Amino acid sequence: MFTGPFGWKMRNHNDLKIIAAAPNQILFKRDGDFDRSSNFNNNVWYGIYVQNNDERISWYGHMKNGSTNTKNAGNMISEGDYLGLVCSSGKATGPFIF
Repeated sequence: MFTGPFGWKMRNHNDLKIIAAAPNQILFKRDGDFDRSSNFNNNVWYGIYVQNNDERISWYGHMKNGSTNTKNAGNMISEGDYLGLVCSSGKATGPFIF
């Protein structure tokens, strides 16, 4: 989802929170890379990969550096838990959530 013309302002003020849609187990988490991509490049995106109760895997990505949930792979999260902040890590042209 693209955040529109105010995405960078919202990113800079931590206004774009990513919230878990359902109870899940964290499978993989990546953070700590450049988070202000503005073109398609080879930058690594980061976010959280989770496994749903029905065995599907979901991912929340393009997160802000240092904003990911403090839980680690193997930990459970609940519906509504904070996961991170929207930014522009990886191959992205601006702040959005994939």
